[in-house]
Amino acid sequence: MSHITKVETRIIDKEILLATLSELGHDYEEMRAIHFEGRSVPVNVAVWKKGGFRIGFSRRGDDDVYEMHSFGVSLGEAKAFHDKLHQRYARRKLLKEAERQNFVLIQEKVFKDNRIRLVLRKVA
Repeated sequence: MSHITKVETRIIDKEILLATLSELGHDYEEMRAIHFEGRSVPVNVAVWKKGGFRIGFSRRGDDDVYEMHSFGVSLGEAKAFHDKLHQRYARRKLLKEAERQNFVLIQEKVFKDNRIRLVLRKVA
């Protein structure tokens, strides 16, 4: 049975969200409506994949948090997408903030269980 799943996430930086989607190979469109089973849901960012895989991100109320909506996607697929996106988003966000504070990336290691270890050093 088709359904819409909504997941709150701590994604707040749209620029990093879009860069992360591109890095993961996803095409997206901004300020769209996703049409699903006779409904139209407006989203700030819409993502399409082959086979009808549709994900949307919209700002929640007046705060800066994006909600992720999945349309016609199993909960498992939505969770896998969310987890991978969130990990890569967090990496980009951390590196952006580190650069702002004069840190540089010295080493990056991805473990078999997909954990990432980043080693940073402060530049004088």
